[in-house]
Order: sequence, then C-alpha cells, then structure tokens
Amino acid sequence: MYIGGILNERNEISNRFLLKSKDLTTHGMIVGMTGSGKTALGIIMIEELLKEGKSVIAIDVKGDLTNLLLNFPDFSIESFKKWVKGGSDEVAESESKKWREGLFRWGIDSNYMESIKDNVIYSIFTPNSEAGIPLNIGGILSGVKGKETLSVVVDSILSLIGVKGGGALNRESLLLSTIIDYFSRKGVEIGFDTLISAIQDPPFEKIGVFKVDKIYPRDDRMELAFKMNSLVASPYMADWFKGERFNVRNMLESSDGRPRCSIFYIAHLSEKERMFAISLLLSQILTYIRSLSGSDDLRYVLYFDEVFGYVPPYPDNPPTKRALMTLLKQARAFGLGVILSTQNPVDIDYKAIGNMGVWFIGRLITKQDQKRLLDGMDFSGGGIDRKLLSQKISGLKQREFIYRNSKRGEIEKITTRWAISYLRGPITLDEIRNFDLKKNFPAEKILSETISNDRVDGVGDGDIYVITRDNPVYQKFSALYPEFEEESVFYPYILAKLTANFTSSKYGIYRNMLFYRIYGPLNENLIGEWKNLYGFSVKDLSPSIPDFARYSDISYEFKDEKYLENLLKSAIVDVYREENVVIYVNKFFKMHSDLGESREEFLNRLRDELENILEAKSEKLRNRYGKKLLRLKEKLEKKNFDYEIAKKEYEGRKREEYLSAGESLLSFFLGSRSRTIVSKAARKRRLTKKMELKVKKLESEMDVIKEEIEALETEFNRELDVLRKDIERKIGEIASVKLKLKKSDIYVDKYYTIWLPFGGKVK
Repeated sequence: MYIGGILNERNEISNRFLLKSKDLTTHGMIVGMTGSGKTALGIIMIEELLKEGKSVIAIDVKGDLTNLLLNFPDFSIESFKKWVKGGSDEVAESESKKWREGLFRWGIDSNYMESIKDNVIYSIFTPNSEAGIPLNIGGILSGVKGKETLSVVVDSILSLIGVKGGGALNRESLLLSTIIDYFSRKGVEIGFDTLISAIQDPPFEKIGVFKVDKIYPRDDRMELAFKMNSLVASPYMADWFKGERFNVRNMLESSDGRPRCSIFYIAHLSEKERMFAISLLLSQILTYIRSLSGSDDLRYVLYFDEVFGYVPPYPDNPPTKRALMTLLKQARAFGLGVILSTQNPVDIDYKAIGNMGVWFIGRLITKQDQKRLLDGMDFSGGGIDRKLLSQKISGLKQREFIYRNSKRGEIEKITTRWAISYLRGPITLDEIRNFDLKKNFPAEKILSETISNDRVDGVGDGDIYVITRDNPVYQKFSALYPEFEEESVFYPYILAKLTANFTSSKYGIYRNMLFYRIYGPLNENLIGEWKNLYGFSVKDLSPSIPDFARYSDISYEFKDEKYLENLLKSAIVDVYREENVVIYVNKFFKMHSDLGESREEFLNRLRDELENILEAKSEKLRNRYGKKLLRLKEKLEKKNFDYEIAKKEYEGRKREEYLSAGESLLSFFLGSRSRTIVSKAARKRRLTKKMELKVKKLESEMDVIKEEIEALETEFNRELDVLRKDIERKIGEIASVKLKLKKSDIYVDKYYTIWLPFGGKVK
C-alpha cells in the first residue's frame, strides 16, 4: 500500500513508504495532536485498502471521512465547484489545479484514481436520519450470540433511557439479557414491542435460583417498561426504525465481489446516541466475524476516526469499550484489522494501545501523552528506545509520522503522500443528500415476528386440538420433511414442548432448558416413538396451508385423555434417557461454559481471560526484572554522570596541555627554555593522559552495564513470550463434562397437534 515517503536524516524523501496490508491484522493506531495530519493519513490508508480489494467500515465521528467519496479523476471545475467554499468557478479551478499538481508530484495519475473509484461501492449510513442510508434497529434483539455481544447490546439500549448497565451486577441488565437470551435460544425473532411486554410479564419464572419478582418486583419492572415504551414511542426515535436492516454482512460484502467502503456517519448525533450507535455497530461486527472461518489474511478493516471517550482508561467501562477490547483480542483470528485514531493517548486504555502491532505517531507535545503511548508499546512487547522515540516525536512536523511495526521490528520516519480524495473538511448531513447512495446498497426486507410465541401457544394450549381447514397449522421443517406437492396428504402429529429445571451446585448452573419432541403419525400406526426436533423453533410453524391439501384422520386412541397422558409421560422418559447436559471445563483457568454455550464461544471467553491472567502473572515477572533493571539503570546513570564530568575535565586538561606545549615551544624559539616550563608541560601531559584513561575506563564500564541491561531485557521478553505461549496452550485444555438431568425436574409444558405434509395422492 502506497502511503507516502521515507524521510532520511536530512528530512528528505529517500524512498517510497509501502505498507503491507496483512500487517494490519495485528491492528493499528494513529496518534497525533490537532493539525498533525491524522485524518489525511487515515483516508490515504483506506484508499489503498480499497485499491487492494479490502472492504472497510469507517466510523466517522466528525464528518471528515465522507471526503472519501470526493474522488475526481477528471479534475473538472464542475466536480470541485459544489464542494469548495463559496462555490465559485475561481476557487474550484484553484482547488482543482492544487489537487492535480499535488498528486502529480507523488506520481499519481487519473488511472490510479479511477482504479479506486470505479471498483469500489461507497455507502454512507446515517442512523436516525434519512440523509444517507438510514439503519433500522428493529431487528437488533434477534440472533444475539455470545455474552459480550449480548452485554453490549443490552447496556447500549439502557444507556438511551439513562440507566447505567453492568451485566450481572445490576438487575436491569440481568433482566433484559435473560429475556433476549430466552427468545434467542428458542429461535424467535423479537422486536422492542415483545421486549417491553416481556419486561412486564417475563416468559420465565426464575432468573437463576431466584424468582423474577424477588430480583425485580413487578412495580419496578413496569417503571422500566414505561421508560422503554417512551423511548420507542418518541417521535425523536422514529428514524431509528426506518430504512435498511442493521446488517454488517451487507456493509462488507457485495454480490459482484467488489469491495465496499461503508461510512458510519454519526456527526449529527448527540453523545448519548453516538455511544448507542457505535455500541450496536461493534456488537454486530463481532457477531458477524464469529460466523466466519479463521483467516491469517486481512479480509476487512474497521477504521475508527476519533476514539476519544469510547475506550477510556480504567475504571470507566462503557459498552463501546467492552466491544472494542473484544474485537482487538479476537478479530485478527478472523481476518479483521482494527485501526484507531486519536489525539490523546492518555485518554485510551493502555490495554488497547498494547494490542496494536502497527503505530503511526504524529507530533505529541505533552509528556503525559508520550508516556501513555510508550507505556502501551512496552506492554505489547517492549524493545523500544523510549528516550530516542520521545525526541523524534517532539520534533515532528505536519504530515510527518514515526512508523513502528512491532512484528517486523521496523521504525521509520515518514511523510504522507497527497490524498486522492479531495480533503475539503467535514461534510454536513444536508450535503450527504447530494450523494446517490441507495442504489449501491441492497435492500433487505425487515423481518418481523410473523409467528409470535403467544400466537403459537394459542393452538392446543394444554388440550389436544383437532385442527380443521378453518384453523390449520403445519410445520415446514425441510431438514426432516420434503417440500409438499399438489395433492399432498397432511398427517397429524403430536408436538410436545418440555421444560427441564436443571441445577448443578458444583458448577453454579441454574437454568430452565427447553426441548421439543414429535410423535406420529397419529392415524394408523399406534406403535411409534418420540423423535427429537433438533434446531426446531416456533417460527417453523405456519398459520396457513394450501387449499389443495388433503388431511388424514386422527385415530380414536389419540383422543383418549388417559392414553394421551401416558404418551406424554413417555416423552418425559425419552428426554431423561436421551438428553445429557454437556459443559466445557478448563481447570487451569478455573472456568466452565454456560448451558448452551458452544465450545468456540467458550474458547473466545478463555481468550478474553488470557490477557487478564497474563497481566497478573507477568506483573510478577515485571517486578522481578524491573528491580534489576532499575538498579542497572541507576548504576548506568551514575557512571554516565561521572563520565560527563571526567570528559569535561579531560577536554579542559587537553586545552591546558596545548597551551602549556605552546608556551614551551615559544620559549624554545626565544632561547629561554627554562626547566620550570618544561616540567610544567610534562605534568600537564601526565594529568591529561591520566584523565584520558579514566574516561576510557568509564566508557568501558558503561558499555558493560548497557550490555547487561540489553541482556536482561532480552531475557525478560523471552520469559514473557514463554509465559504467553504456555498460557495459550492451556486454553486448548478443555474437558467435556456430561451432567445428567433429573426425571423429576422434567415436565410437559404444552402440546399441540400439527400437520406435516407428505407427497403422494390420496387413494
């Protein structure tokens, strides 16, 4: 990727600076004070990523990244005119000439510009506005996977109504998380209307071992429901429920294989809304990348143009921070690179800085910012010359950066090339309407709750119900049954919904588990068996059936109450015999999976915990080596102090020796060479020689100490690397533990008659 030029010691461009896109899988950071050229560098990097065919999602907090759409290969006055201040022909012509000449100096022509413009699909998403592409948040509650994602979504929603989240530490987060998780496990798509109803009357009795009313009394829940309802009903929130479904896949992928540049424009939002929008975006990105296979290559890039306030230092922990930290730790395994940009490193959690493999450091004046940045670099592996880097950072000019790649051990002073995009500054919401965006984004129908839980439960509801043509229900589960054809026969089955209250005091698990069993057909064959409906959800049921369908009769025995009671008891026995609760246990981390948590999800949680354990264990290592390093550095500092004094004294002695030698030589020519003058010159020479030996000795001693420091730092980095690898190996040490259900804890919640199609004509 052509980013700019490498600067030599004379601050002249000695060569092109080319960055390997694959290096960004280790993530990158751009830092520098206002006016250092961070935004221009970010835009240049995005241009080059798009040229290489990598899709980018860019979070645009200030409105600058929309400049990416201002690519004018023809350099025409008309192209520039509507984007320059004043909109005059003279200014447009001047800017066009300036951009053409600037790009020409860097060897960039119209063909280079067109290779980006014509091969990229640009989209500007404007949450809560129809100026660009609005985003509908109606479906964000469905399909939430993973604890981190669920926590981020819940806390971001609560933040909008002024309630501080906190996962299991507060009851609002706990209630909402349990509701969303409940419907998600059942495969039911839910919206805010269902969530608000479930807050008032949860579809479960307990959260853990306590009843819901004990944790969160009904009157208090009603207050929360009113707040949620006021939010959804507010006219100010209307635009949040318009437009395209919030779908990260569509932001990154295109049907024709072209890369996408999806700009997430939030300059128009309040600070509270920005936090909400970014949290949702990050959670959706996290969910999407976890659905991908692993990759060593760079697939996509997330660029965050001003991260101040969204990943703050401890103890602040907004939902954006949790999502970003998870992405920084896990995204590289799936080929997603994250690039963060900020003015003030002191306002960013040092763990975020420590996860960066590539740095672009612009001018930083304050020592506090420099220290936070250098501390973060040390955290990521060390091996930096803090004093040298600090000096270089302080002396940087506009568009100059110190580039550091920890993976390759490279440090270069660079300057950025001219941006292809016309950098006119922030673009307003009204100006976004000038772009033709919607034709470039695939429309996706917003899925609704076509089959709600109440609607399905209304059929049967405890008594077997013979469904007639006026009220038919059939299940279209293609994995088990073929597509029906004309003149198909629909056969009756019993669908049993069973609940098990599973408890394990050893592992601290208290959870209701749901199972579906099907029995039939209920016509001729009275000897059947219960079958497990793997992956079944209520949305697989349909309230309609084709007019041409034919029905088989239900055998009399299945209408007998006692017969049905015994049959349903056998369903309980089937669940007891066949179902085992499997959890995953890692003894080293002293952690176990939750019910329903996949092995991969559990691994992801272990990877999150890896950094905490590594930090705790490496702290002892740092203390041990830190004391030795401190002693050596203090010793080196003292030697250096003695060396500077001795060097100055040596230089003084040399001057005195030269003067004394001159005096002796002058007296020789004048014929008055006295013994005193000769003796004085000889003494001066001896003292100079003695001081020279002292200086050399101190230099030698300093070199020895420096070697000891270098050896100690190398040993520390080696031990830290060994420690990391050892802990990483422990992650894979996962045991599967089977936990048995108790028959007494299993009961039939509901049962229904459903009709399933089979091909063939009625005889």
